Parts: sequence; C-alpha cells; structure tokens
Amino acid sequence: MTIDDYIVTTRRPNVSTLPALVSAYERLYHSILAVSSPLIKEVTPTLRVVNTLNKQTQLISIRGGYHLVHDQYLGQTLNLLTKYFTLSAPIEYARAAGFRLVSEAATCCGHLDLATYFALAYSVSQHAANKQKIGESPDLLAKRALTTSVQETFVIAHEMAHLVWRMARFDPVAIDWLLEFLLHEDETTNVNQAIEDYLDDLSFQYHGKAIPHSTNIKTEAERVEDARFRAELRQQFIKHDLEEARSKDLLRQSALFREEIYADHAAAEMCVELFQSDMDWVELITAIHLALENVTTLSMIAQHSYKVCGLGFDLNPVAVATRKRALRRALEDWTEKRIPDQPHLGHTVLSEANRRYMRFVRDPITLDVTSRISAETLPSSDDLREARKKLLKAHPEAIDPQFIIRHLRFG
Repeated sequence: MTIDDYIVTTRRPNVSTLPALVSAYERLYHSILAVSSPLIKEVTPTLRVVNTLNKQTQLISIRGGYHLVHDQYLGQTLNLLTKYFTLSAPIEYARAAGFRLVSEAATCCGHLDLATYFALAYSVSQHAANKQKIGESPDLLAKRALTTSVQETFVIAHEMAHLVWRMARFDPVAIDWLLEFLLHEDETTNVNQAIEDYLDDLSFQYHGKAIPHSTNIKTEAERVEDARFRAELRQQFIKHDLEEARSKDLLRQSALFREEIYADHAAAEMCVELFQSDMDWVELITAIHLALENVTTLSMIAQHSYKVCGLGFDLNPVAVATRKRALRRALEDWTEKRIPDQPHLGHTVLSEANRRYMRFVRDPITLDVTSRISAETLPSSDDLREARKKLLKAHPEAIDPQFIIRHLRFG
C-alpha cells in the first residue's frame, strides 16, 4: 500500500487543496523541523496536505517511511471555531456549525441520508444565525489567523512528538516526574463554586446572555426546587470527583496516556519556540489552550455522530479532561516563570478563556446540538431516505451533502 492508497481508502474528500495554503503549510512544516529533535531529522516524514471531511492530522508509517498527513479542512475548521471564540459570537453560529460537523461525520460514516438531514439543519440554522451580524476588524482577523497557525503547529508537533517518543526510549523516572508535576492538584474542588458556575452556564444557555442563575429564582416554590436541585448536583459532583480520582490513577499507569501527555507538552513547547517573538504572551498561551479545546470539541461531536450512525468512537472523557488540565498546568507554570510579578496571571487568563470557550463554542455544539440528536428524536430511516429522494429531484447536485452546506440556503 502507498500513502496515496491509504489516503483514498481512509478519508472522504472535500475539495481540492489550495496551492497557496499548501505552500504555507510547507513553510510551517520546515520551521517545525528546524527546531525539532535530531531524531526526527534521521527519518524526516514527508508532508502530505489533504482536504478531507475527516479533519485529521496523522503520522503514518508505510513501507518503512513516515508521512505526515495534514488536513487543510482541519485548519479551516479550527479557524472558524476560533472566530466564534474571539468575537464572542451569538451562540446560533456555533450551533449551526455543530449541525455541519455532524453532517460531515455522517458522510464519513457513509450515512448519506443522515448527512443530508443534518446538512439541511445546518442550512436553516446558519440562515437564522446570519440575521445577527458579527463584525471583525482587520486587526482581529490577523490575530485570528496567527492564533490558528499556533493551533495547527500544535497539532502537527503533537504528531511529530509521538515519533520522538517511540524513537527516544525515555527514562521512565523522567516521565514519572513530568506526570506528577503536570497532574498535581494544589486544591480540592470547590463544590459550591462548581455548582454555581454550572447553574450560571445553564442560565446563559437559556437566555442567550450572561444572566446569573440566582436572578431566575423569584418564588418560594422556585427556591425549594432550586435547593433540591443543588443537593442533587452536590452528590453528582462528589461522586464524579471520586470516580475521576480512581480513573486518573489508572491513566497514570497507561503507556498510551503517558505518551499523549508527553506529546501535548512537547507540542506546546514547540509553539512557544516558534511564536514567542511574534505574539503577546497572553495571546500565545490562549492560542495553545484553544488548540486542545478545539480538537476536543471535534472529537466529542464526532463521537456523538458515530453513535447516531451506529458506530463506535473511542474517547475517554477522563483522559481528555486530564490532558487539558496537564496542559493548563504547564502553561501556568511557564507564565509564572516568564512574568514572576504576576504569579496568578496564567491561571486567570486560562480560566477566563475556558469559560468563554464553553459558552460560545463547546456548549452550543456539544450540548445544544447533541441534545437534539438521538435515535429517538430522528426521523425513521425510511423517512430520511424518502426526504432525500425528494430533495435530489429538485437539486440533483445535492447527492453530495456538502453541496447543501456550501450552496443551498433554507430559512
């Protein structure tokens, strides 16, 4: 099998790659190679740029050679999600993007009836979202482009770090030290604050703007119900913390998880190496934080989409949360060393970035959209098939659901 055979058999094509972007990726890749481990230069992977609905960057070994397959469409999707984060866009935009992501995942699974259904849902949702105009200054546009470059660097460097891990035969003691440092927790969870944050976020999702949950409680009956709900949440949070602690102990012993922690850490170091002279430090650590958040969002929506299509998708939520926590710990530590007179700056910046990301990107996509998608709420297979037939009579080009996403507008 050649790398071309592998790409054709494992990916769903989108559109042709743009030559200008291919050249840009080649320059970025050479920049990464220039500061990579000498081990990489012994087996320098060949860069292949694709544009597929899979939205994945992979390091592939075929016939003794390595290939780094980077997906242009992944970069474009990271750029879109970053736009919604940066501009604090109305959540209707992210919600529409969620339907598009589900449609594309269904296409990758070969479920074109479902893909068409969600493409139509995207078209309707995007039409509604467009009624709320969002503007972006040239300065913000340039910052978003740079932020996306950091994220793509993180993704590529993460894959390259896997290769270094396999070639380097790291000292287990050194890796244990790194894990203990990155996963060490100084404080136990503040359950009351966690409950308050959770309720405030529910209020935001309901109202579409930041209205504290407490302002919604106006009657005695509502106060009684609120107290009952808080007690239930408290038990859930405590149970979750205990289960998470047990899961993290198991993860620490997993060779695959240790490798992922190393790859995230090495990728973040690479981003700092390449971009620290071009960006404000706060913007740089936010961009690195966004890289893992955006990739996680894409994985979460893919997992749900595969489930709807009756397929499996391996995603361990505790492992994902632990990786994110470890990356934040590293970024906070580097910030404290770089700006010692502001010891809490990293924590403050990343906590605020996390809150904003959840409100304007993650929750609309992984909560709002997925809550409307289940085997119970979807039309039957026969109804989906019949609806697609009727659509194709009017728009034969819609045999590819991407045609709907790109060209058809239903409102």
